Amino acid sequence: MTLFAKILKNECDEDFRFIQVHVRDTLGNLLKILLREKYHLKSEGEIVQMCDAIQNNGCIEDAYWRKIVNKMYDREDVRTLTARFQEAINAKKNQVMLASIAQSPQLMKENKNSQLVSTSSNNPLRPGKLTRNDEVKLKKQQGLQGKLLY
Repeated sequence: MTLFAKILKNECDEDFRFIQVHVRDTLGNLLKILLREKYHLKSEGEIVQMCDAIQNNGCIEDAYWRKIVNKMYDREDVRTLTARFQEAINAKKNQVMLASIAQSPQLMKENKNSQLVSTSSNNPLRPGKLTRNDEVKLKKQQGLQGKLLY
C-alpha cells in the first residue's frame, strides 16, 4: 500500500514494484536452497513448510540471513546491510529485555539496587545497549539462562 502511495507521489519509480517482487522471490528461493542443503533428507513439502514458518514468524537464524545477504550483494553492500541488520537485531533484543524487566516489578527493584541493567549501559562502545554479560546475569535472575535471544 505504501509503495503505491509513493509511486503516485512520484517518490518512487513505477518499475520498483517489479524489482521488489523479484527480490522477495529471490530471497524465498535462496532460503529454500539453504534449507534443502541443511535438511537434504526432508521432502519438498517439509522444506516449504519450514520456509513458510520462517517467513510468517519473522525469525531467521543468523547463519541463514548472512548467507543470503552474501549471495545477493557485493562486499560493500554486505557490510552496510549486515551493520543495519545487526543494529535492528540489537534494538529488538534490548526492547524485549526492557519489556521483560518492566513486567517484573521485583526484578526491576533488584536491578535498580544492583544497577545491572539501565538505559545507559556501562558498555562504552554501545551506550544504551546491554552487554552480553549483563544479559546473561539478567537471564539468570529470571531463570531463563538457556533462552538467550541469540
